Order: sequence, then structure tokens, then C-alpha cells
Amino acid sequence: MTLAIGFATVPPIAIPATAQAATHQANLTEACKQQYHNANRATPCGYYCVETILSRSLGIPSGAEAQVVEQEVGDLNVQIYCDKNYPGSKARGNFDADKTWDCVIDN
Repeated sequence: MTLAIGFATVPPIAIPATAQAATHQANLTEACKQQYHNANRATPCGYYCVETILSRSLGIPSGAEAQVVEQEVGDLNVQIYCDKNYPGSKARGNFDADKTWDCVIDN
């Protein structure tokens, strides 16, 4: 569309599209498994990785149930996950909203 102002014609103004960042939600359990092969999952806020094991005390008679024990295997580094799965992205925590992590690629 062209606009006529007096005797001059003004061509339409091109408005550049706003670049939006590509956002991918980080899978924290997968991030733990990539960093620590024996990790089962990440803690709810994604601060460290844990391994779930069954342990038996020497005093428990055979046939008795074993105890489920979780132990920390190490800190979770979401940036390592983002680098591997979404090269060029930056890890960003969503702590106010839903306590998740994203890998964000700015365009």
C-alpha cells in the first residue's frame, strides 16, 4: 500500500521481524545421566543429581525388604547438557515460574 501526501508518494515502511529466541526445556534427568552415568534423576530444583540404590544392612535377615537409599552423586551443570544437545545455547533457570531449566538460543 502506498500513501499519497500532498504531491509526493511515500512507499510502505518495512518493519523488520523481531527475532525470537529458540527455547528448549532441559530434561534434568537426562542431564544427570549424561554427566554421571549412575545417576537416576535430578533433585526437584535441579541443583544436583542423585543415585537411588537398594541397601541391605548386615543385620537384616534374608527375605526382609532392603532399604531404598538416595545419595548425591554430584552437582548438576545444565550448561553441559545445553552445549551437548543444543549447541550455541545458554542455560537459563525458571525459578520464579515453574522451577525448570531451558536451553535458549538467541537469534
